[in-house]
Amino acid sequence: FCTTSAHAITILEDSFDRLGPISGSNPDIGPGWSGSGWSTDGTSLLVTSNTFVQAPLTILPNTTYFLSMDVTVTSRDIGWIGMAFSLPAFNAINGNAVGGIHHRGMAGPDTLQLFPPSGLSTQIIPGDLTFPKTLGVELVTGSSLTNSTTSWKLNGLSIGTSQPVDASAINGVVIQSNIGRGFVDNIRLTAEPVPEPSSLLLCGLGIFGFAARRKRP
Repeated sequence: FCTTSAHAITILEDSFDRLGPISGSNPDIGPGWSGSGWSTDGTSLLVTSNTFVQAPLTILPNTTYFLSMDVTVTSRDIGWIGMAFSLPAFNAINGNAVGGIHHRGMAGPDTLQLFPPSGLSTQIIPGDLTFPKTLGVELVTGSSLTNSTTSWKLNGLSIGTSQPVDASAINGVVIQSNIGRGFVDNIRLTAEPVPEPSSLLLCGLGIFGFAARRKRP
């Protein structure tokens, strides 16, 4: 029997079950956070201001990265809460980032807004007031990091079509708010190698040969 499956490795995981400023603190798994503003309340990350926090990341080719977090919005007056893979000199999910997704709770209908790299069109998905929401973004790198794709999920279901992206400059993951008010919890980043095309071909030939032998009289 042939298999090309691989196990995902957890790079970053944080349940925010500690008290104090998030900047300079260490997650459950992975490198420490940097940034300013928010604090943890012992169970989650309290989002109260226009700021962001980042954790460093080194991107590898032929790898599937999946970033997810739970979001609860407590005030819909203005702003949003979201996450992305960040680029150097990061300034906004809708600017200097890859694969951004945020929950926007303005005065009108709640929406989920999806951001490929800056310069590509965004996608707006209707939202609702059911919380927490689990937001997810998948980044699949090619043999060349410049030939990568992103796609998005909400509560485990696909909500956005994969887009071509250049992942070569990604240097971290980021959580950001634009004066959004709410909570972030259970952020997680995993990585899993993408099977090489040659491995898939050999696997297919092996299965074909096994089936052919079984058909012989």
